[in-house]
Amino acid sequence: NRIWTFVNDTVYYSDFEELVQGVEEESFASTNFRFFGREIIAKAVAGQYLLIFTADTIYRIYGDSLATFHMDTLAHGKGALNKAAVISFAGLVAWLDTSNTVWATDGVSIPESDLSFPIRTDIASINATNAGLAYHNSGNARWLILMDGSNAKLYVYDLDTKQWMPPWVITSPTGAPTLTAIYSGQTAAGTVKLFLASNNSPLVQDTGYQDQATSYTGSLTMNLFDLVPIANPGQYGILD
Repeated sequence: NRIWTFVNDTVYYSDFEELVQGVEEESFASTNFRFFGREIIAKAVAGQYLLIFTADTIYRIYGDSLATFHMDTLAHGKGALNKAAVISFAGLVAWLDTSNTVWATDGVSIPESDLSFPIRTDIASINATNAGLAYHNSGNARWLILMDGSNAKLYVYDLDTKQWMPPWVITSPTGAPTLTAIYSGQTAAGTVKLFLASNNSPLVQDTGYQDQATSYTGSLTMNLFDLVPIANPGQYGILD
């Protein structure tokens, strides 16, 4: 029931049970802050924990009142460099780590291996300043998407199959753009769209076959394969 914000190396939180007069959302007592001693990059919620990200340490705050608030350290040697690459979803928090790897936590513990292990070498040189993360949950898609803005690539992790898809390379008539933002959200009640912004186009959404608002015909190109065994010429196959 509080608003949490931060400036530089300090987290501030709004009043609740201690408020005598005023509006809770507009009141921040002079004593309602936590000092961390290093620059705060981002914050996110995992379960009952508020996670505070610095470049090399992840802290957490939990409790439900001034009397029970507690602060400790979730991980040393891990952190974030860009708040756009720290997101909350389905009770978890995922982030692009300072080590250019992707991790996820429930706030209680962190797995021994990162989610990005299969693509670790592919994203080793990713520029965190131009990176972003998005959780896209629409229909059959339950994806965690890492945006490599400098190289105009999307790395899509399927949360159902626990696999990374081949990278999606974003191109335009003028060449590969610099991607600047990625976001998944509702455009209408129950309608979830994935948006992508670049330096030379407005937000683009996944509606039909469109490339920067220009329609094109959907097609599929694949290699040769046998529809039926060659040894049985009397059979026939149908490509559905």
